[in-house]
Amino acid sequence: MRTLGALHDGFGGDAMRIGDFSLNVANRLTASEVLARGLAAFTPSFDLDAAQLVALSKPPFSPFAEVVVHHPMPLFHMEHCVIAALLSEGRDYKSCGRPCETHELSLRDRAGMEHPVEADVGCRNTVFHAAAQSGASLVGALSKAGVRRFRIELLRENASEVERIVKAYGRLLAGEIAAHEVVRALKTEGGYGVVRGSLRVMG
Repeated sequence: MRTLGALHDGFGGDAMRIGDFSLNVANRLTASEVLARGLAAFTPSFDLDAAQLVALSKPPFSPFAEVVVHHPMPLFHMEHCVIAALLSEGRDYKSCGRPCETHELSLRDRAGMEHPVEADVGCRNTVFHAAAQSGASLVGALSKAGVRRFRIELLRENASEVERIVKAYGRLLAGEIAAHEVVRALKTEGGYGVVRGSLRVMG
């Protein structure tokens, strides 16, 4: 669930409703509000740094926090459809032929990193960072705080890549490997260091 308005519309019926990061749950007051409106769980905002995330995920909210521990970080969203502009002669979804359904497109930056571009159902584009962001280093503290819901988000991974990622985090949660081993095994550092983004602690 991405907006509070969807709660009023009865979206999802009797299905378990989980608030996504776009609800921007960044503090305990907001967490109380969304849970009071009937959500079974919420995803903490990506605007939080590591210390803030752990603080928000402590009791009584730990059973309801669903923390994203692996995901391609969206860099920005745009109304302009890069995919249609580059791969078709059309001007909108009525005339572009929907190349987004049959092609994959990425933008290469000056460092040579290729950032995936994906279109949503409204033809808006999202540019994702080339390297997935990993919150593996926070799993220990979050587990100790009582968090039991950890989420992995994927973009273009094939079956074997999905299996490798899921197994790595499964072993981390089981205490079989350390966080730095997960980061190394999944190559989230690449050659440019970990894309810590909102998980970086300033100070």
